[in-house]
Parts: sequence; C-alpha cells; structure tokens
Amino acid sequence: MEKLKIPYGDAVSSNLASRITRSVGLDTSVVLKENQKLVEDVLNGKISESEIFKKATNLMGKKVSKFSNFANNLYAAVDNYPKVINWGIERNRYEKVFNSMGINKDNYFKLLQEESEIGKYLRKAAPRAEAASESYQSFLDEVAGNLTRNNIPNYSYVGRTGQVLRQSPFGNFIAYPLEIMRSGSNIYQSAIDEISFGKKLMKLAEKSGAGSNMSNILNKEDLIKTGKLLQGVGYRRLMGFGITTTGLPVTLVAGFQAINDVSNEELSSLRRFVPEWSRNSTLLPVGRNEKGYLKYVDFGYANAYDPLIRPFGAIMTELAQGNATKESLMASLGKGLMQGTSELLKPFTSESIYTEALVDSVLRKGVDKDGRRVWSQEDDPFVKVVKSVNHIFKTFTPGSYSQGKRITEAVFGKADQYGRKYELTDELKSLYGFRVVQSDPESDLTYKITKFGSGLDKDRNLFSSPLLKGGRVKPEDIVDSYAYSEARRFQTMKEMYLDIDAARKMGVSNRDIEKKLKLRKGLDKNDIESVMRGKYLPGEPNKFFIEKMQK
Repeated sequence: MEKLKIPYGDAVSSNLASRITRSVGLDTSVVLKENQKLVEDVLNGKISESEIFKKATNLMGKKVSKFSNFANNLYAAVDNYPKVINWGIERNRYEKVFNSMGINKDNYFKLLQEESEIGKYLRKAAPRAEAASESYQSFLDEVAGNLTRNNIPNYSYVGRTGQVLRQSPFGNFIAYPLEIMRSGSNIYQSAIDEISFGKKLMKLAEKSGAGSNMSNILNKEDLIKTGKLLQGVGYRRLMGFGITTTGLPVTLVAGFQAINDVSNEELSSLRRFVPEWSRNSTLLPVGRNEKGYLKYVDFGYANAYDPLIRPFGAIMTELAQGNATKESLMASLGKGLMQGTSELLKPFTSESIYTEALVDSVLRKGVDKDGRRVWSQEDDPFVKVVKSVNHIFKTFTPGSYSQGKRITEAVFGKADQYGRKYELTDELKSLYGFRVVQSDPESDLTYKITKFGSGLDKDRNLFSSPLLKGGRVKPEDIVDSYAYSEARRFQTMKEMYLDIDAARKMGVSNRDIEKKLKLRKGLDKNDIESVMRGKYLPGEPNKFFIEKMQK
C-alpha cells in the first residue's frame, strides 16, 4: 500500500484521504458528536435552561460559535488520527494474510463469488460488495475499513437506542459507553473469528487434501501457512486489547495504594463498606481523613472499558481448556459481556431506585436495606407518610442537584442529615467524573448491626414459628427446623463477623465495635461474644418454647 504521509497540517495525501474517508468515515467522534448534539438541543429549546443562560447564550453567541468551531475541528482532527493509523495497520496486516493465502488481484474476485469457506470468509471481511468488487486495492481498503468502523468508537454506529437514551434521565453522554461496549465486543469477536477460522483452515486443509473443500483455487500448503498466520493475528489482537483493558485498572490501583500506603488487606476490607454496586468495581484509594479512614474513587464509572474486563477473562478461560470452538468462545464472550453489563447497570437494576424507596417505606417498615431508618415506629401516622413521601421523592432528584448540594455544603462547612461533612476539593473533582467518597466504617457498622439484629430475629423465627402454629408436631420436625434455623443463623453471624473484622482492619477499635453491639437491643452476651471472637455458639430454645413442645 502507499506510505502514509503525516506532515503538520495535513493528515494524509488527498488521494489516500479520500479512500480512507470512503471506507472508514472520518469526523465521527462519539464525544464530539455528543457535544454537538447537546449544544444543538439546548439552542433549539429541546433542553430547558434559565433566562440567565439564554441571555448569556445570545450575548456570547458569536464568540462561542467561533471557539466551538475551532474546538470541534481540532477535536475531529485529533480523533481522526487513530482511525487513519488503525486503517493502515489493518490493511498492511491483511495484505500479508491474503498474500500468504495466495490471493491476489487476478483471483480475488473469483474467490469472492465462491460458496466455499474461503468465499464466505472474504465476503464477511469486506461486507460492502460494491466497494470490494471494484479492484483488489478497493477490496483491501474495505477489509481495513470494516475492521476500523467496527472496532473504533464511531458515532454513526450508536444506533436508534442510543439516540433515544440521550433524552432519558440516564444522561446525555450515554452514547460513549454504549460505543465502547459495541466496539470492544467487536474487537473480541474479530479475534475469535481470526483464531477459529485460522484453526479451521489448517484442519480442513489437512483433512481434504489440496484444500478442495476450502476453495477451488487455493492450495493446501498456502492454507496451512495462512491458518497459523491468522491465528497469530487473532491472539495478538485478543491479548493486546485484553491486557490494555485489564492492565490499566490494576496499574492505577497499585499506584494509588503505594502513594497512600494502603495494603491489599485494607483495600479488600473497604469493599464491605461501599455501596453494593461498587463492591466489584475498581476502587482507587486517594487519601484518608483525620481518623485515618480511606477516601476512594470508584474508577469503574470513569472507566468506560470496565465492563469489558470480564469478557477477556471468560475467553481466556475457555481457550485454556484446549478444545475451544468458535461457538464456545462466542458463548464465553456473551457471558462475560452480560456479567460486565450487569455490574454497570447494578445501580439501576439491582432494585429499581423508585421501587426500592417504596419498599423501604412500606414493606420494610421504615428501614432501608442498609439499615438506615426512614421513619420511626414512634412517629405519628401523618409524619410517617410525610417521611415516606420525601424518601420516595428523593429517587427523582437529578444527580446534578445532589452534586451541587454537596458542593454547597462543603463551601459552608455544613453537615448533611447523617452528620457527614464534605471537602470542597473532593467534591469539585466529581464535576470531572472522579468523585471522591469518604468511607465511614464507624457509621456504616451501626447500620450493619441493625441489619444483623433483625436477621437474627428472623433466623430464630424459622425454628419457632412453624412449630407453634398448633397441632401435633413430630420430633423429626423439631430437629429439621432447628437445623435449618441454625444454618441460617450461622450465615448471619458469619457475615457480621466479616464486617467487624473488616472494620478492625480499617482502623475501628474493638472498644468502639463492642460499644455499638451493646447498644443494639435484642443482642445477648453470647451473640456479641460470638461475632467479636469469630467463634460460633449454637442457640438454645427458650424456656417457653421447651414447655410448649412438652405439652
């Protein structure tokens, strides 16, 4: 192919630029297009804004427009370079593959028409038939263009769903993570196609003799050689993307741990005191407060590639089995993508935010799933209603409002309703997607102990309630109910012990932990001793129950 010319002010020669634009499509940056769409929505009145903003927009319209055009052009030029470079790399790579296979300008078109495995593969590699059929050079352009279009984020491929979601409460920049998911999964799929087809070339060429089942033109030796070459391309693509995707978070975590003197044990303990949707995420320890409790950033929300880490592990596990097929590799990719996506959407899907608030207010009797009280049993009925409505109403509060509220509280040094204070420097970072969260194992432990006490009550009821309904009870029924109740009680106490152990490792003293346990009504000395020492003591039926059973 022609050598790429990249002088200052000119990305490539005009002839080559027109070919790349045709096969790839330039100026399609996801972030650039999202910004342009957002500005258009505001200026066209699709997104409401204050009168002040309207006046500012009218006053500075021309200056903003000039700067916006300059910024957009600069961003587009920078964004085009990866596409141009990727197109050149893919074209050179596949030119070598096809040369090894024995494909050239004289036979490529005939191969495209074949119903052999080779013909099907070539048509999939160059899906735009009109471009592929013009010439061998155009065919190579289309192969490289197809890989670039699908493996590099491209706004044109966001799709109708992404366009609709832009107008939803999920945020204006939903297109970017959607494109990362699409292009990332396509990279994995490209690697799987290359690895599996390379294996197929070698297997069928060996089996058929002269490659007759693969093509009516190409010979056996070329196909075997190409099979090895194509597998190498696939493995390099898989490992390159996978290691980059998984390596960045690991490197960042290790770096932040070293800077802030955080051990693996302490970081692991932190996960027991973060929101449920952050427990499997990449947590960066960024500092400590005056008590020594960790501050962290959930990098999973800033890193759009986070959901693509699990597919890499799933594919590598399947390859390690030694008998992987294209079908099994694609199944592993699908499973990994589902796991990654479920983590990404966990804040919205683990329990619908609105539904969760409704359950807290009604079914959980005024206590949320983390043990925080929405309303008290002593409150008047109308007060309970007001507090429940306020709790549900908070689920409709935009994130930007909460963000602004925290910044305001930080400026004036005010505490929120839970007594937490925010630091301005930490909250300002949230404007750039890196919100610093202060862990508070002391307060969180109070909620966990409340949940622990309720859990023990439920576990005890599993034994007594079914047996006190009346009627004759068999001895084996008593034994079975006791065994089941104790098994559940053991799990409840084990979780509490793990929480207490994690709190210790994060710096909470035994004295403070024991004090909090003693303040919880319903916990006896044996329960407290068990979870403090990590030694399980089986429960005993109370005197009333024993007398009832004897009757």
